[in-house]
Amino acid sequence: MDVKKIQEILNDALKPQMVFVTGNQSYFKIFIVDDIFKKMNSVQRQRRVYEVLTKYIKDGSIHALSIYTYSVNEWKEIEKKE
Repeated sequence: MDVKKIQEILNDALKPQMVFVTGNQSYFKIFIVDDIFKKMNSVQRQRRVYEVLTKYIKDGSIHALSIYTYSVNEWKEIEKKE
């Protein structure tokens, strides 16, 4: 699976404000920003993203993931620090 396909899957399912995916054929880093995460704790956020990608993890298309989820305000704070 490639980066563009994962971005497409996440965009279709979650319709986030921003999604960035980096990686290679089996290991990916996902950065996803949207206010759907605003009232979720970190475990709930991870679960929400995994729900969308479970099919691809089970069939081996995705081997490993690092998921970074942010609300819009959290992302703005990170951008200020950089």
